[in-house]
Amino acid sequence: MAKKKTSQQPAPVKDKPQAPAQDQARTAAPARVTTVSLTTCLVSVVVALALGLCIGSMLPGFMDSRQAPAPRPQAAAPAQQPAQQQAAPQQQAKASLSPELNSALLKLQEAVVKEPNKAENWIKLGNFQFDNQNPSAAVTAYENALRLKPGNANVLTDLGIMYRELHRFEDALKAFREAERVQPGHRNALFNQGIVLYYDLKRKDEAEAAWRKLLSNVGANPITALTLRRLDVFDAPEVRDLGAALLDEALAVARAEGAALTRSDVDAVVSGFTSDFPRENGSSMLYDRLAGLPTEHEHIPGAVVRAARRHGIPVPRNETVLALMRGLRPTRLPASVAELRPSCASNPPKP
Repeated sequence: MAKKKTSQQPAPVKDKPQAPAQDQARTAAPARVTTVSLTTCLVSVVVALALGLCIGSMLPGFMDSRQAPAPRPQAAAPAQQPAQQQAAPQQQAKASLSPELNSALLKLQEAVVKEPNKAENWIKLGNFQFDNQNPSAAVTAYENALRLKPGNANVLTDLGIMYRELHRFEDALKAFREAERVQPGHRNALFNQGIVLYYDLKRKDEAEAAWRKLLSNVGANPITALTLRRLDVFDAPEVRDLGAALLDEALAVARAEGAALTRSDVDAVVSGFTSDFPRENGSSMLYDRLAGLPTEHEHIPGAVVRAARRHGIPVPRNETVLALMRGLRPTRLPASVAELRPSCASNPPKP
């Protein structure tokens, strides 16, 4: 064992006795080799120590870099495009959508890029974002649609709902009121006006006024349109009772949806049919029918029925009225009936 150790690691030179000249010659090369090996060893040690220090100083930073959050992507520079095109369709996070919905979204975005001046494309994109709970993108799409084609009550109402999701309550109220101005009696616009006024802006008197107006439309519009009579039709007790029954059903649905209404509001609306308004007043659905135009029954009794089904509330009278309205065909009525229009007669026929 000692020989092996000596052959691998020679003893220090200072401990070696003097050798003859020939022996010194024979040992010269090994001595030089020994000197080089020591130098190499020393250099290797120094290099190893240097590398160790270097790696040791880098290691904490490396460990920290693994735990640091990924940098945010840089925002793209705004495109120099016209107003309608500058608000590019916003890409919703793909992780939140199924592959089928992602494919549908891409098609809608391609449509608005291909035809940016077509309002219908923006409406479809807005509806998609609305349904998939992306209010910011929906607002952009609806605003572009309304810039291209103003006055769409349904788009205004959906825009208002998205404004409310973003806590832009005054903008929401403005959109709902504009929708109701464009299409008087628009059920969703009136209802959502009340929601924003009552719960968000705390203007309860205005909210209750909007909801009462909604109730009056539920009663007055279908009855006047079906009977081809103005508000004087409510002079008949049976008709007045039917109107009250329609409103009672609508009241239950409205309360389930969040409206702060009571039975006293129904009583006030029903009495107002004969006391608060001139008997010769008509309704928008009556005048649409007289002109041979489609009526808005899907937005008034239809909206009540759909909401009732969501909440499991029976509304048989509203369902009956809706079925009758759906059975009507938009046909211009003869002159003998058309005299009921407000521009033609100040004293409509008595019941």
